[in-house]
Amino acid sequence: MEITLHYIASLSILVILQLLGLVWFNKNKMPARIIYGIYLASIISICFAFSYPLEQEINLSLTSIPFILGILYSRLVPLLVFTTIVLHAIFFGFDLGFWLACISTPFYAIILWKISPWFLAQTSNKRIQILVQTSLCLSIVKIAFLELFHIDYPILDVVFAEFFIQSLGIGMLAFFTEEVNKSIQLKNYLLETKKNDAIEQMGATISHEIRNPLTAAIGFVQLLQAQSPSTEKQSQYLSIIRSELKSAERVVENYLALAKPEEETFQTIHVELQLYNVLKLLIPSAQRNKVYIKQHFSESHIIQANQQKFHQCFINLIKNAIESMPNGGTLCLKVINDQQYVRIIIEDDGIGMTPEQVSKLGEPYFSTKGDKGTGLGMLVVFNFIKEMNGTIHVESEFGKGTIFEIWFESSITPTNEIEIIDLKDLVLS
Repeated sequence: MEITLHYIASLSILVILQLLGLVWFNKNKMPARIIYGIYLASIISICFAFSYPLEQEINLSLTSIPFILGILYSRLVPLLVFTTIVLHAIFFGFDLGFWLACISTPFYAIILWKISPWFLAQTSNKRIQILVQTSLCLSIVKIAFLELFHIDYPILDVVFAEFFIQSLGIGMLAFFTEEVNKSIQLKNYLLETKKNDAIEQMGATISHEIRNPLTAAIGFVQLLQAQSPSTEKQSQYLSIIRSELKSAERVVENYLALAKPEEETFQTIHVELQLYNVLKLLIPSAQRNKVYIKQHFSESHIIQANQQKFHQCFINLIKNAIESMPNGGTLCLKVINDQQYVRIIIEDDGIGMTPEQVSKLGEPYFSTKGDKGTGLGMLVVFNFIKEMNGTIHVESEFGKGTIFEIWFESSITPTNEIEIIDLKDLVLS
């Protein structure tokens, strides 16, 4: 049973290589056909190395397994024919088996290549059956060749090895291949489904978020057209229309910021000056909500960041803090130099959040505002702060308020390269 033992040893290595190949395939970014070609060339080498010398110029091996699998699944005809012939010459020289391989290998390859499209159109179980049947046919041809040339061989050993071990081997490897294909198809299907769900949800959210301010703006335009309001009323209506259109514009900007991130460009930023400019924009909103803003700017701090993203982050954070106090309250803004870091603290005494809500901050479409929010504002904040090499920490207690603490590395820009600002001018009236 020496031939059977050789076949079993060869098949064991093929199975191990198949499993290792699957791991490599999942982690490697090379094209699938190249990876599969390298794998097939490797296992053909293994088959030749574990071949059994039946006579001086005749060797039996499991080479037909990777040969059949490779052509029917990937149609790598030139590669497999060339590899088989060259390896035969390397392992055994230019013997009778080499010349037979030169004749038979291209012949088998052409037949398999012709039936490959039909083969791939079959079901998974049907393909495995076809592969086993093809292997049996090649085994019959081998034994017929041995009989034709009157080569002495152990009949039971050869028949068991060729018909059972080889058929079992190609069935096992085909089964593994089919399972991998199913896994890849399932993975692609799930990714496509998630992508479609995300697009559907995004479309619905955009529609909802933009429709609300546009509906309000259209309503006031209709009031202006239908009535003859006083100048004061006109000014009030136009202010509301402008505010609602700005709201719609911010939704679009948030989506664009997430979908098409720009190349990072950092500038030298006066933290207090940028925060002061943000507060000036949000004073009307704070006054409407009866929110008193306390600022603590003790000294001027410099960081390296993207000015536009920094501005947008703190507009979102401070606006959320103001809106969390619908019945009024106090918003405290501090900037503290903590050795090599600049800490920006935004503290409010609003409605606060539960631990579960805090843990979900920054997730797409999660909002504490219910139907009134998209969650995109906080997603933008978390993404932008990360892109600017900052960190964000949130503490909140439901019913008592929230503290946002943002850390940036302090800049060591020389004083003569920056414009000194007077913090006395940065006091909100």
